[in-house]
Order: sequence, then C-alpha cells, then structure tokens
Amino acid sequence: MRIFLMPFGSKRHAAGGVSAGYPLAQLLSLRMAERGYRPIADYAAIGDCHGGALVARDGGIDWCALGRFDADPVCCRLLDARRGGHLSLELQGEVEASRGYLADTNILRTELALAGGRVALTDFMPVGRKPEAGPNDYVSLNAPGWLVRRIECLEGAVDCELVFRPGRLLGEAQATLHSDLRAGRTLLRLGTRHYAVLTPADARVDAARLDALERITTAFWTEWMSYCRYTGPYAGMVRRSALALKLMTYAPTGAVVAALTTSLPEQMGGARNWDYRFCWVRDAALMLHALAALGYSGESKRFLDFMRRMLADPIETFQVMYGINMEKTLDERVLEGFEGYAGSRPVRIGNEAYRQRQTDLYAYGLEAALVFRRLGGRITKQDEAVIGRVVAFIAQCWHEPDLGLWEMRGAPRHFVHSKASCWVVVDRAIRLCGAQPGWIELRDRMAKELLARGRAPQGHFVQA
Repeated sequence: MRIFLMPFGSKRHAAGGVSAGYPLAQLLSLRMAERGYRPIADYAAIGDCHGGALVARDGGIDWCALGRFDADPVCCRLLDARRGGHLSLELQGEVEASRGYLADTNILRTELALAGGRVALTDFMPVGRKPEAGPNDYVSLNAPGWLVRRIECLEGAVDCELVFRPGRLLGEAQATLHSDLRAGRTLLRLGTRHYAVLTPADARVDAARLDALERITTAFWTEWMSYCRYTGPYAGMVRRSALALKLMTYAPTGAVVAALTTSLPEQMGGARNWDYRFCWVRDAALMLHALAALGYSGESKRFLDFMRRMLADPIETFQVMYGINMEKTLDERVLEGFEGYAGSRPVRIGNEAYRQRQTDLYAYGLEAALVFRRLGGRITKQDEAVIGRVVAFIAQCWHEPDLGLWEMRGAPRHFVHSKASCWVVVDRAIRLCGAQPGWIELRDRMAKELLARGRAPQGHFVQA
C-alpha cells in the first residue's frame, strides 16, 4: 500500500486526484513504509487518561498500552517492524490518507481513499466521569481500558483485511480482539459499518454498547474543553495542545507522563532512547502552568495532592520522577532482541534517572504550589511546614554540584540552571509563606554568587 499524505479538506483530496510529485516529507514517508517504519510525525495519539495508543497516518495502530500508560503494550510495531504487534486495516493499491480529530475531542478520524472507494476509521479509547463526580470533577474517571475502532465504507466498495498481530515487550500484556468482521479478506460496501475493539480481558462488545461509549467519550472531551477560557491567537492549536496534555494525565493519581512511549531516539540510530512513561516533577509543573493559563484548576489541585504525598517523605529523598501510581523504584532494563525504532537501539523499560540528584526540581514543586494558590487553592499550615523544610534543605546543598535537568550520566557539575532554580525555591517560599528569618538574605546571596560565577566574560550565562 502506498500512502499519499493529504490534509482534511484539501482540493486534491476532494477531487480524488493523485499528484506525481511528492514533497520531501512524503518521500521519506513512502521509503520508511517500505522498511516497515513510519516517521514519528505520522502518529496521532488517542487515550483515556489511563492508557494510550498511537495511530499512524495509514491507520495502523503501532503502539497501544491498555489500562496504564506504562503497561506492557499489546501493540509495539513502533519499536520493531517485524516482532512488534499492530492492529491494521490492510488495503490494496494506492491510497490517499487524510485525518483529523473530531472537534474538541481526542477521537481520531482517518479517511483512506483508493480507486474503488473510500473508508473511514474512527479510533478512540472510551472514558467518562464517574456518576458521583461533581460538576467540575474531571479527575475521577471511568475507563474500561479499551481501544475502539469504527470502520465505515463511505464510497464504492473497498477490499480489505483486518489484521491483529499481538506483539509485546515483556510478554505480559493480554488483549482480546472483538470484531464483527469475518476472518480473511472482506469487501466493504457503501454504507456498511463494522467495529474492532481491543480489550484487556474478555468482555461484552456489541454495536449498541460501542455507540453509547462513543457518546459518553465525546461528551467527556467536549465538556472538558468547554471550560477553556483562552481566546487569543492560534486558539485552535492551543485547544488541541490542552487536549493532548489532558490525555497524558493519569486520572487515578494526577500524575502526568512525559510521553506515551519508550525508546524513541533523540537521534536516529543513537543510544539516547529513554523510557518516558513516567511523571517528571518538572514537566508536570510546567504543564500546570499551561492549563492554568487556560482556566483549568482541577488538574492543578490533583497534581499538588500528588506532590504532597511525595513530600511526606524526607525532603532529601524527593525524586526527579515517579511512576504514575507514585512508584519510587523505576529500575532500568535493556530488552534484547528488539530492533528499535528504525534500527535505533537499545530498547529500554524503566529509567535510571530516578536515582539522580537534580536540585532544580524543588523549584518546580514550589512553582506548582504558587500556581495552585493563584487559582484559588489554599496553602495549609502543613504545606508551609513542608516548604520550610525545603528551604532548609536547599540552604545546605545549593552550592553543591548535581546532574542538572539534562540528566547527564556522568560526574556532577555546578549547573547554572540548578543554581538559579535554588534561588527560585527561596523566592517562591517567600511569596507563599512570607519572609521567614534568613530567607531574604539567602536569596540575595544566591543571586550575587549566580551573577558572579555563572556568567562568561562576555556577560552571558553558561551551562556550568
């Protein structure tokens, strides 16, 4: 199958024509398809605030983790074109692909047009609020942990085959495919509708139940988006970004994953292929800034509760990252026998960076608390006591080297960003709790040393 990349509503898509000349991105897409890998930019995300999946532009589901973002994926062709699993609708001939999300949702619709007809794929992971949830409670959610695919013939007749090949990283994931398509090749005719559903265990699946789940999921996303207060430039992009951030929030705890996947390379063929299916304190705090600017407060409160539980332990044990269910041990393993994305090895699960000392992360924790208060949240006496412990800890260690936000796997250094972040800790503590004895002097001393030792002769700040 050859894929021609077409945006929704393009003149060429509407006319059904095919151009003989391809842009560079299309040529890359075609070549990688022949090798079994799609460009990373070809993937769109769907999720249910518990697990997530990636859908390629040709409709192939090449990554799918059900129930938890960090679960053993039931589809992982993204990391091994031969061994990794996938769910696909195989078509014959040249195909034009166009796609987009349904308005204000994380429900993805892909249209595939070929000589004999046109078929639409609608992909989503069902999610809705619990019946007892209050009007602004968008963190207490119900999600069965399913992936649902609708298949509709929009024009003519389309010869196709539904293919599900499970492929796991650890061999632990279980998934059952439910579909009303018969095995082998099928001729889809105009007006016919079918489904394919992946569930983590056996379940009752029928068209009526899927209709209800799609209505619930649509209502969940559109209602959540109705609370967005942003009206500035690029509003469509901003709203789509907000939906992506919400999708990557793990509802049971409020943790936010840095990515849905593991082991995608920073550089093609390189070895910096890390597992990002965890909650970095720094990333999550910055996400709250973004959502706060749009008018959302529930996620901020939920994440601050997550932080409170983490800071109940000794301050010096506060980690760079945690598992989505507040796991503290994230031991790293290299999985042998997997090719890696387009040959980029190794494939890893876990992340040893959880052991690193990165002094800057305390600043992001206090910044999150400040955002929470600006949104109308209350900083308790217990919170103030914890903040005082953080300042006392930073006062003792801010002059020591660390490994910095780049997570270098080498000797600690005096990273300027870390020093500046220590200044932020004291500054935000003063804003949150008022000036306690010695805090203003400590903040001024940090600023003086930062300016004296953190700059090059030309005046700009240096890395370390």
